[in-house]
Amino acid sequence: MPSPTVISVGEATSFLLEPVEPGLAPEVVTGTAALFTLRLVGTGGVVEVAGDGVRVTFPEPPPPEVMARLVDPTVVELRPVLVAGAPDLVDEDGGDDLAIGQPLSPSDADYYLTGAMFTALYDMDCTNPGTAPFASPEGAMVACDAAGSAKYALGPVEVTGDMLAEVEAGPRTLPGGGVTDEVVVTMMLDADGTSAFREATTRLASLFPPADQFAIVVDGQVVSAPAVQEVIPSGELVLSGSGEDDTFTTLVAQLLYGRDGSTWEVVSADT
Repeated sequence: MPSPTVISVGEATSFLLEPVEPGLAPEVVTGTAALFTLRLVGTGGVVEVAGDGVRVTFPEPPPPEVMARLVDPTVVELRPVLVAGAPDLVDEDGGDDLAIGQPLSPSDADYYLTGAMFTALYDMDCTNPGTAPFASPEGAMVACDAAGSAKYALGPVEVTGDMLAEVEAGPRTLPGGGVTDEVVVTMMLDADGTSAFREATTRLASLFPPADQFAIVVDGQVVSAPAVQEVIPSGELVLSGSGEDDTFTTLVAQLLYGRDGSTWEVVSADT
């Protein structure tokens, strides 16, 4: 992941951000505002579209890392699911055992589910918005789903965001040419991503639930964790959801407008 952007905050509480390259379509500006709103959960920041830019206002001067979070690139990862469970905190201790030897595959639960991973899985309360993920030294992760309705222990990254060649989103089209309220997001992987995803789905298709699932992780949250029933050789991933669903529309903003952290900058700061 790129190094965090450093933004001078001082005593300012209101910031106007504009695209480095002007002339973005209004829906892109609106989508970026939705992305900023997600990244400011728990900070008190209020986001609104301001002409061709986006204004962010805080009740008090925010820490510099909060502002940096706005313009850092979206991180997209595909990881195998090891454990899927309810979102609530569990009062148990996972122990302190460490990984031993080498993993047989990215789905090797015996290797990746260390005591620290179990402790993080038990302690994480995904009903609390903005809960940060836990990353293990072995490359595994415990993360909440974006809706706060589940939490997952995940294996290491198998497909990275830089393997995404193209992302498109739009309403589902009916055979007669009409459209519905459903939004379809299509992600096309490049050659390296297609090869890695083919290898991953070949393995996952032979496993039992929940180990047959792969998680699409965006900015540390699981946005989808579908089960694999057969090998996927094409490198095309399709997600769909309601245009009225805030969680899904935020995902669209993350994928479409958050993958280039250099496109927006702070142009003014006021108290």
